[in-house]
Amino acid sequence: MKYKWKINDLEEYIKLLKLKLYNLLGIKDINKIDTDTLINILNNINDEETSYNVKILLADLNQAHILLGEICPYDFLEYYLYGDLDTSDNYNRKSLDIIKEHVSILDKYPFAKDDLLKARRILKYNTGLPLDTLFSMKQCNLSNDDILELTHDFYKQFDSYFFKKFMGVFKYRKDIVSFKNYDGGGTLGTCYELLCASTSYIQILRDHNIGDVTTTIHEFMHATSFSINPNHLYDPNKDFLSEFDTTFINLLATDYISQNLKTEQIYANSFNALVDHYNSINSAYILDLIKDEDITSNKDLSSFIKSHEANLEIILHYIKMDLPFYLFIYSLPFIFAVELYNIYKTDKDKAIYLLKKIINANCNSKEEYYQMMLDFGLIPGRHLNTYAVDINKKVKSKIKLNIDGVKMT
Repeated sequence: MKYKWKINDLEEYIKLLKLKLYNLLGIKDINKIDTDTLINILNNINDEETSYNVKILLADLNQAHILLGEICPYDFLEYYLYGDLDTSDNYNRKSLDIIKEHVSILDKYPFAKDDLLKARRILKYNTGLPLDTLFSMKQCNLSNDDILELTHDFYKQFDSYFFKKFMGVFKYRKDIVSFKNYDGGGTLGTCYELLCASTSYIQILRDHNIGDVTTTIHEFMHATSFSINPNHLYDPNKDFLSEFDTTFINLLATDYISQNLKTEQIYANSFNALVDHYNSINSAYILDLIKDEDITSNKDLSSFIKSHEANLEIILHYIKMDLPFYLFIYSLPFIFAVELYNIYKTDKDKAIYLLKKIINANCNSKEEYYQMMLDFGLIPGRHLNTYAVDINKKVKSKIKLNIDGVKMT
């Protein structure tokens, strides 16, 4: 069967999300709903679970509209759930309440808490990373075909088994991959896995830097893993590490691009990811400390956060971006991926064997899946310091190539 990219598929997805949103809010007649009514309903949600689910639906709606190149008509509604995220000392009471609502994030998966805090300590104290700095990426003139060719060549040299599975998807690239231009401050990519059709569709929003290549390689790994085991992404006992295989591939792709395009700029992207992961983990750490504090005023909260060398604006940013999702879907898998990456560098066959086992694994609980990763010798934090120091050195040595450091605010 030859699958085709149909933008109407995404439009149907948006209709489904809207229907779920209205059902969740108890709206029976969607033809009689207006913006003011929606705002009133959102302002009166008292149930924490409902509030969380609405936030997820609104975020998905926004992302789906972005992928269609549209402005989401519901984008502004998120602010009625999160409140006014004013980060001055005078921000309103609702923002303080929002902070308090998220203090138990690290307790979501208690078996991972110590490993996340260990990673935070390593990144903060051992690596010498300038954690308040991000590096911009220079524009590059790669065509869509160039990106697809690099993606193909990467998988060809990666492994024969995964290359065969990759080609099962890649041969339909003209029908299932859509590239669009996007001037939004970074490349965006999405892989839509359609379980009923047993296929995937890939959308890449290009920012015309080297990140376009790594994102494409990343999304093709999602599609490849889906072709190997469709339940890899849908298993509720594995979903909190669903970005593990793709993050591992990104680490390898970074080295491949550096070597084959003769550019070290790609490591600026890796450096930014390290800073991003640190800030997500550190935000959860600060929130966990607040849990045991008797903080009743905005001033007390501001003073407490500053005393721990943290940035309130960054914490609020990650909360609005759904910190639990980012922390466990991206940062935790990254910590594990670094360990498999280290194995790959010394024993490629063992790393490939473990990757196959992880993708095909079926576990009875999240704890069992986590323990399986540990039993495979993927011990979070064991080689994180070595990796981070190496990336830091590579970026510092290439600052002369006009990789501009930008202070975070």
